[in-house]
Amino acid sequence: MRVFLRAAFVLSCAFMLVAAALHAQGPAPTPIITSINPSNVAAGAPGFTLTVTGSGFAANSVVRLNGSNRATVFAGPTQLMAMILPGDIAAPGQFGITVFNPSATSPGFTSNTAILAVGNPPPTLTSAAPGFLAQGVGSVRMTLLGANFRLGATVVISPPIASLGNSTGAVQATDVAVESVQRVSNNLIIAEI
Repeated sequence: MRVFLRAAFVLSCAFMLVAAALHAQGPAPTPIITSINPSNVAAGAPGFTLTVTGSGFAANSVVRLNGSNRATVFAGPTQLMAMILPGDIAAPGQFGITVFNPSATSPGFTSNTAILAVGNPPPTLTSAAPGFLAQGVGSVRMTLLGANFRLGATVVISPPIASLGNSTGAVQATDVAVESVQRVSNNLIIAEI
């Protein structure tokens, strides 16, 4: 009987110590997000690790994307890392990032919202044909191949440059006019110049 009472007393004391320690810590703090990195990505990009910086993060904090929990790694009280899946960023949009601190004594605490901007990927030009023309040629039909050509795309013919990669697309050649642009697909544009 004494052994049973002693074990019950020890367990009771241990429970009171744990309860006192939890009470001394107080409720989980309300987390605050000061930044996320990256804060913008291209739609259709592969999944990535999002770094959330702020304060009030706990070991059991969870990063949420539009209210859905994401696998979260606690890096410290000011930093969390969360896995953003390819499906999360498949389409363009503005997505809310929050941090949730669960609590045993309340419903939990949710941070302010940071915005993850998912935009259309930039167009890229991989080839243009014909590449060179004789001076004085009339109308020419150019075939432009690349990726991410969207409706409403424009064509800018730059002054002479060493390669396609050197063009910013911001300076129009003064002696060439683009007459029409037809977007055939996401990867093909036909331009009349």
